[in-house]
Amino acid sequence: MATSADIADLQERAAAGDAAAQYALADRHETGEGVDQDFATALRLFGEAAQQGHAAAQWRLGTILSPLGKAADYGIAPDSIGALRWLEAAARQGHADAVALVAYAYEFGLGTAVNPAVAARWWRRLAERGDPDALRRLGTIALNSGLKPAAAHWFRHAAERGDGLALGQLRDLAAAGIAEAALDPATELRLLAAAADGGDAVAMEALGLRYAEGDGVARDDVKALDYLRRAAAEEQANGRSGSATAALARLEKTLEGSPPGG
Repeated sequence: MATSADIADLQERAAAGDAAAQYALADRHETGEGVDQDFATALRLFGEAAQQGHAAAQWRLGTILSPLGKAADYGIAPDSIGALRWLEAAARQGHADAVALVAYAYEFGLGTAVNPAVAARWWRRLAERGDPDALRRLGTIALNSGLKPAAAHWFRHAAERGDGLALGQLRDLAAAGIAEAALDPATELRLLAAAADGGDAVAMEALGLRYAEGDGVARDDVKALDYLRRAAAEEQANGRSGSATAALARLEKTLEGSPPGG
């Protein structure tokens, strides 16, 4: 926790025009950490730092001004155009969260006209870093443009990084006869495992069912229970009882009275 000496040092440096200190002090005024919570002071300091080119401050201003942000907390009206202006300033400096928000803005028309080509240029900046969400968004933009082989390319790269939604899109494209989306069983199993390890509940459930039924893999009740329990836990954490919970109950009933085994 910040001491009074720490706050005094930040205040002195911020008053002298230190952008990093202005940003840090603004953050504390927003949360009330070590100082009185004061949104007006926080907004002023974020603005001063942003005007000096501080990327994180520019990003924060953008998120505050966004209709989906904290404008109400700050007592100001949302400004989607102003939000995008600050987010783009931060994105041009490589701020990853700002890049993603700018890409979404152009993809869905938030503070600007819908422009998939511009959105794709921003998503590519993150895709080059291996970001699975960006890779999947590129696949979606290609798919919406009717470029199914290109969509399969991006979805495959996203799936390789554990994106279960992208894997589902690949399956759909393969079922529609897009050769570039076709996966051999071993590759599909590997991608499912990667998605499950990344926390994807749909992939966990799919793997659980495969191991329970011996579908493309050797039947393994231990693995089936593990995957289905993890998938059911994800469902319940989100306040619902769905297909994974039902599948787990069926498997546990089948195995009742006998130890699970492979």
